[in-house]
Amino acid sequence: MKYLSIILFSVFAFSNVIAQESLMKATVYLTDNQTVKGDVFLYDSEPDNIVLEKENGETSRIFNENIKYIENDGNILKSCQYNSGYQLFDVIVDGEKMSLLRTTKNQAEVFYIYKDGKVYLLEGGRKTIVKGSKTYNTDNLRYRGVLKVLIKSEPKLVKKTDNIKYKEKDLVDIVIAYNNGKITFLKTEEIVKKNKTPNLMIFLQYTNAATNAYFSYDNQTPSFFQAGVQYYFSKESRHSLKLGLEYGVYTQPDSEYDHFYNIVDLNISYYMDLYRMRHSAIYFNVRAADLTYITKTDDSHSNIIMLPRISPGFGFKYQINKFYLFAEINNMIQYKTVPYNFSFGITVDL
Repeated sequence: MKYLSIILFSVFAFSNVIAQESLMKATVYLTDNQTVKGDVFLYDSEPDNIVLEKENGETSRIFNENIKYIENDGNILKSCQYNSGYQLFDVIVDGEKMSLLRTTKNQAEVFYIYKDGKVYLLEGGRKTIVKGSKTYNTDNLRYRGVLKVLIKSEPKLVKKTDNIKYKEKDLVDIVIAYNNGKITFLKTEEIVKKNKTPNLMIFLQYTNAATNAYFSYDNQTPSFFQAGVQYYFSKESRHSLKLGLEYGVYTQPDSEYDHFYNIVDLNISYYMDLYRMRHSAIYFNVRAADLTYITKTDDSHSNIIMLPRISPGFGFKYQINKFYLFAEINNMIQYKTVPYNFSFGITVDL
């Protein structure tokens, strides 16, 4: 448990320090009217700039103040001056007189209005009110007040703001109405659905395993050949599930004779890309559960074992067109056997 805690804490710390979002095959429109294409990487630790890797492998850092907007798979990120610097905002509605923007912080959506070259925060969600010894949680309605000031030239719309909620659809309706329908971009359901389209891959791999906590370096470690599928929750997602079926033969040395075991195993694992580059990534994985069928060849003895487990590891993958070559270090809880717990294989993007 001690080593598991260390590993999980390290993964958590690493993923937060280099928190990263990747926009593959994006187009960046610059303030000097140049256009550059490539993969864009955004880092929480450096919110004032992006890293662009061009198709020829050249990498450059571009500050937000030099960016007009970024287009990626139907999405638009607009660079606007906000507070003391420039920030990238997800465009929901781009209108002639007013635009609706959004950011996502800790999985919570925050909305903004862009008007006359300025960005205005629409503060919503829940807020805590303390009165004496009592504490209350209530809706934060400040966004309605900000909207009323910004659309005061349209009295009919001002009245409607009293009935809206802090939801994208309600805010979109107000912004489109204020623009009299004259908009240049609307993030439609089709774009959202396209971004959430899952991605399925198939894989083949070889695994060398040392699962015995009292592993002896003189013993033979079992080898497995595995095939299966890997399911990404979306094209840009860092998270995936891997379902595999593997077969291996294990020889357990004995004082009198060797025991031979045939092992067929159905397993499921969780994968998370920690750090992405243009054609490669470093990832973390956890083998979550196994359903194993074991037969002992010398006396026809068989057994079925269902084993929930938390077996962490790390890997590296490299992309060549639709193929990914990967190598992994597995079962890192048993640190003494790490050199003997490894996998390598190939994944094909369908």
